Order: sequence, then C-alpha cells, then structure tokens
Amino acid sequence: MKAWMPNISLSLASILLTGIACHDLRYVPSDGGIDGGQSCQDCDMADANLACIAAKGLTGKPLVCLDFDSKTDLNGLKSDGWKFDKFQTSCPTNNVWGIQNGALQVQDFSNFGRSGAGSCGFSTPLIPSNQLGEYRRVTLSVQHTLDLNDPKQTAQIFYNDNMPAERVLWQGTGNHTVSRQQTAITLNISDLPMADKQTDFVWIFTLTSTAASMTAKGWQIESIAVVGQK
Repeated sequence: MKAWMPNISLSLASILLTGIACHDLRYVPSDGGIDGGQSCQDCDMADANLACIAAKGLTGKPLVCLDFDSKTDLNGLKSDGWKFDKFQTSCPTNNVWGIQNGALQVQDFSNFGRSGAGSCGFSTPLIPSNQLGEYRRVTLSVQHTLDLNDPKQTAQIFYNDNMPAERVLWQGTGNHTVSRQQTAITLNISDLPMADKQTDFVWIFTLTSTAASMTAKGWQIESIAVVGQK
C-alpha cells in the first residue's frame, strides 16, 4: 500500500501475527463492548481469538474493538460514541459512510468526486483524558482494503483533529497487489504535546476525492481496534 508518514515518533506496521498474548486482553462481544466478567487472569489463548479481527497480534486492553460485519447500519455506532456528521460537512449526501458487504465504506464510491471535491470522515469513540493517562502507549489497528485513484483520492488517519496536516499519522492511495492488510499505529503517550495529554483522545478517518473513478473500489474498513498498553 502506498503510504506516507510524517517524521513523528510512532510505529506503523502491517501485523501478520495470528495469536494474541493474554495480558489485559478481554473477550469482546460482537457489539464492540468489553465484557467485564472475564479478566486476563482467567483467560487463555482460545478466549483471545474471540476479539475483533483488528486486535489480532496485539496485547493490551481493547478500548474499542469492532468488526463491522456485526452491524447493519450506523445507528448503533452513533449511540456508542462514533461520530460521522461532524466530519461530513463537505461529503456529498450520496457518498456518506455506510456499512456494505461487511465493511464500513463511502457509499456510491464510483461517483465520489464526480461533482467536485468531496471529503467524508468519521471518528472513533473518544478516550477520556483521565483514562488516557493510565497507559504508556495507545495503538490503533485497522483491518482494511484500499483501492483508490492516485493521486486524486486519498485516505488519511489523524489524531484528535483533522487539521492541521501535522496531525496526519497515516496516508494511503493507489491500487496494490496486496490491497487487504492490517495496519497499526502506536503512539507513546509521553510523546504527545502537553495540550493533547490533557484533552480527550480520538482517532479520525477521512477519505477525499477530487475526481470520480469507475475502476477504483474505494476504502473498505472491516475492523477497528484501539488498544491501551500499560
């Protein structure tokens, strides 16, 4: 996947491991919530396999863990703290995010950008600042497929705000031989600016297009996990 990163302290990798060490990882129901009835002390490797796809290969406590094939629409996500409307101000009404074929993606993608530049975004549930302070590191992991018109269509992941550009932690575009992968971004909390340590933390995803493509298939996000590591 053609990707770009700014010069910032983070780890960006495609995670290919199939097992998950127990540690703080708990069973995560299909609705994305965390089951408080089973702690790491009683779990084994079989239980770890019940976590969402994006958490595979990670250790720590899942703060967000969701496979989108467990949802049929966005209504439940919005009530769980996922934000869509805030980042859709320049998103054409026919291209808003939706769940299709088990993945979160921009709808009617072949026409995305046909009537002018458009940008469609969403954010994960926030991590309260007092909870963020409990961890040394926080990892975002995404199981996704990217097939975009380079350079007219771009996928980006930010933290806390989608402006300024310095907050971009991952960027991708183009068509790739292996388009489906798991991407992880890990931040050390100590590396965050002081202002960001004192505010609620959130991951923001945006997809922009300045021209439509009849061949590109878009950005399909199958699973998202946010994991805190002590």
